[in-house]
Amino acid sequence: MTEFICEEFVRRYLLSHNYTKTLAALDAESSSDSLSDCFQPSLIVERINRAISDLDSEALDRIWKSLNDCFGSTLNQQNSERFESLKAYTYKTLLIEAMKTKQIGYVNNFFSTQVAFDLTSSTWTNWTVLPFTKDPQNHQLFARYFVKNWTDVLTISLCNFLCVLFSSLPMVSNTEPSTGSLSASDDNQLSQSRSNLAIVDDFADLPLARSSK
Repeated sequence: MTEFICEEFVRRYLLSHNYTKTLAALDAESSSDSLSDCFQPSLIVERINRAISDLDSEALDRIWKSLNDCFGSTLNQQNSERFESLKAYTYKTLLIEAMKTKQIGYVNNFFSTQVAFDLTSSTWTNWTVLPFTKDPQNHQLFARYFVKNWTDVLTISLCNFLCVLFSSLPMVSNTEPSTGSLSASDDNQLSQSRSNLAIVDDFADLPLARSSK
């Protein structure tokens, strides 16, 4: 509710000063905002997981662009690196989901058309062999993504990191519940994140070699 009221004040101000071009730009950006009405870490992660399961790389692009627009300029070096790392993990998980269903063409198309990553970087340089790997679930580089609890670990890591990001936002005092406020579970995670902003590598203990049956 609070966010809606603030947006209405901004719109009225722009209209009263005849800033029509600025208002048009606001409307255009608002319509493409993948995080509108979704300022809850758990809901954002839900959208990320849905994009992965649907093999919707464009939806994933929009979500990460919105997150970058919101927080990119405020991240310190450690959190910026963590941001890029988690972003890469989500795209890699999407590619593995495509491989599980034998959609080799989708994977090839991703590598030939994507512009979000530098494929010559150390993060991606070995991944271009994925569509040509006979049994990726047994390959040292890809095996961890086939482990049964991989998605759970990724989900927890994303939630934890988003809670850290939201905890860095200025706190707004509300006299009534807001539809955009954090859920109870997110609020608990947020409190823990405020007490310890150092981010743990949630992937450190994940099995590397065995795929789920």
